[in-house]
Amino acid sequence: KIKMMKPKKNMQRRNGRGCMHIVGSNRAEHSHKIFPVSLLSRSIKRKNRKCSIGAFLACAIFVSISVMALAASFISPTDSTSAADLCSRSKKDDEYYMVFSTGCSPFQDWQSYVFFYHAYKVEQPGKVIRIASGCTDKAAKVLKKNHEKQIKIMSKKFYLHFTPDFSGPQNYKYFNKPFGLRHWMENFLGYPNKTDLDDAIIMLLDPDMMLLRPMTHDFNNTNAFFLKDPEGKPAHTKVQHGIPFG
Repeated sequence: KIKMMKPKKNMQRRNGRGCMHIVGSNRAEHSHKIFPVSLLSRSIKRKNRKCSIGAFLACAIFVSISVMALAASFISPTDSTSAADLCSRSKKDDEYYMVFSTGCSPFQDWQSYVFFYHAYKVEQPGKVIRIASGCTDKAAKVLKKNHEKQIKIMSKKFYLHFTPDFSGPQNYKYFNKPFGLRHWMENFLGYPNKTDLDDAIIMLLDPDMMLLRPMTHDFNNTNAFFLKDPEGKPAHTKVQHGIPFG
């Protein structure tokens, strides 16, 4: 509570000017402080000056941000620094299919979740498909439900494809990878009847891999590193029709 009061004689003798009483909120305590009015006035002026400087700086910062935003609007999309643009590419996103083959074990369910998560994190272009081979009807039902609840919410371009068990009488589970891929190409893509997919890029990976950046068809020097090999650098670093890359 602030109250202006006229100076008393003893105050005039002591201070020689008017004073301000600042009385505590508890009147029973009768506690108060005395400040010269002129001193308080100078303090208020200094605060007003600080407020003016603060307002000026705020305006300057706002103008700077506005100018930068305006300049950014004129930058071409190729200058963007998003994760998906770190890899140069000339194809459309719909032409990329990243596929990995699994069984139906809980262990590979976790691997698949981590794989999908990193594909989401690096903004992998195109579609990402898990091929699950040899699932029972019960396991397939649970897997499909979990995919809708846990994977599909990351991206609508993440898919799950079921295939029969191709391991054969000798239980050679590694047959599921090539034959599962063919099953997916025939039933999901409609290959070889859909000729518009002749130049699509299909990337075959394993579920225990994690993407650190997006992958495309271009593995030139600007976005890929090659380990030292006795044969030297590959002759082709870009996937083209009839020229695969591994």
